[in-house]
Amino acid sequence: MRKIFATEAETLRAASADLHRTRRGDLKIDCDRRWHPELFADSQVDLRDLRSKIGGVAQVTFVRHSLSAGAALTTSFGCSKTVA
Repeated sequence: MRKIFATEAETLRAASADLHRTRRGDLKIDCDRRWHPELFADSQVDLRDLRSKIGGVAQVTFVRHSLSAGAALTTSFGCSKTVA
């Protein structure tokens, strides 16, 4: 599994494009410099469940994409996550 940590829009766009070529897998969260690998069996991410998994540290502002299509999450801290 790969970890993608993007703070700039260009990097996020590149990572999102790359995700379309990968298979469904783990969602990795990094908002306080620690990785939290979370596996979602469903094809959709539940926003409330995601917030509880990261301890309410970050505000997820972009979610609800199909994991198989490649999800990209951006937090209020400016860090971004994808499904790899």
